[in-house]
Amino acid sequence: FLTLILLSISAFAQTATQPRGQGTEQSPYQISNASEFLWITNDNDAYYVQTANITNLGDFTQPKAIIQNFSGTYDGRGYSITYSATFTSNANNTPLGLFGEVTGTIKNLNVVNSSIGASGNKTANIGLLCGYLNGSNALISNCNINGGGIIAVNFSDEMRARVSTGSLVGKASGNSKIEYCSSSCDVAGYGYVGGIVGQLEGSGVYGCS
Repeated sequence: FLTLILLSISAFAQTATQPRGQGTEQSPYQISNASEFLWITNDNDAYYVQTANITNLGDFTQPKAIIQNFSGTYDGRGYSITYSATFTSNANNTPLGLFGEVTGTIKNLNVVNSSIGASGNKTANIGLLCGYLNGSNALISNCNINGGGIIAVNFSDEMRARVSTGSLVGKASGNSKIEYCSSSCDVAGYGYVGGIVGQLEGSGVYGCS
């Protein structure tokens, strides 16, 4: 099915601000707003906790994920993030979403009323939370997608069969794990399309709905 989602095409410009904390397990960085969240790109192998809902992370128009790579631990503590993005894939297997490629842990986070429009002349892995979950240490636990959706249909004919689109995760591989998550949103795409995950290769999904 295909659901029309209106996306802002304006670029979102905001200065990243270093959050409180040291980025350790004992003293994680504390994320309370959009500018602090965007700072994650400066230290993507640290510990983070979210301390408030982020109701407008921004409207993004770009070729890559908002946080391109993440190997740390992000604990949403039950709070939510809302954003919209228009992505154009210009390199094969580009991971697109709130997080791009995740080799660490994301847990207890809600993505609410968020939307992605994706297109391009290269393949992509697209998910509202994570584009590509990869590796035996990669885990998404107790995360939820509520409302919004993904349209991933404007890809070149020769690439469509290799695009992976899921509401939570585009593609999961390398013995990664998704557990106790849920999704309630619309997803439209070609190739591999799924509710929780678009394409699953040697990984597990447990207790999700």
